[in-house]
Amino acid sequence: MYTRWSKPFIQKFFRGKSQLKYFGKSLGKLVSNGFVGEKPSKKKMTYSLTKKGISACKVLKEEEEIIENGI
Repeated sequence: MYTRWSKPFIQKFFRGKSQLKYFGKSLGKLVSNGFVGEKPSKKKMTYSLTKKGISACKVLKEEEEIIENGI
């Protein structure tokens, strides 16, 4: 699963510059912890979930379902 994070795409969701700053910091932490991988492609960076990131998402989804169902 590859997702390209172009600046116009990000600006749709994060209107202010302060929000863009937090997005950049969050993405940086995800990359440094190994949940997201980055690859250079032409002039931009491409980000994708790693196996560690996918398994973490599955765990979070299971926890959310447990909380919603009250189990």
